[in-house]
Amino acid sequence: MNRPTINKFIKKFEDILEISLPPALPRRVALSLAERGFVGKFMWLWSSPKLVQKWIERNWNATIQGKIAIRFCGRGYYTFLFESKEDRDLIFINDPYFMDSKGLYLNR
Repeated sequence: MNRPTINKFIKKFEDILEISLPPALPRRVALSLAERGFVGKFMWLWSSPKLVQKWIERNWNATIQGKIAIRFCGRGYYTFLFESKEDRDLIFINDPYFMDSKGLYLNR
């Protein structure tokens, strides 16, 4: 019986996403992201931060009460930090989301 390997989809060590936190208060920032945010990426698309910001304004801002802080993390990944956990949960449960035909992958 073959056992699946954890790194089945990772070809190189450099392919693993690394999210760098600001040097000041990294634990606090990490806890905020865990409580009120998630990581996302439009699959097969490396969109610019400006394009993602406009997409968020068109698709999410009318749905939520507060604001969203967006941070580009590299390799097409972004963090989305919401003012409230309720806004984050509302966006998360209403997926899937698409930019053209490219799906948005979200993970808490």
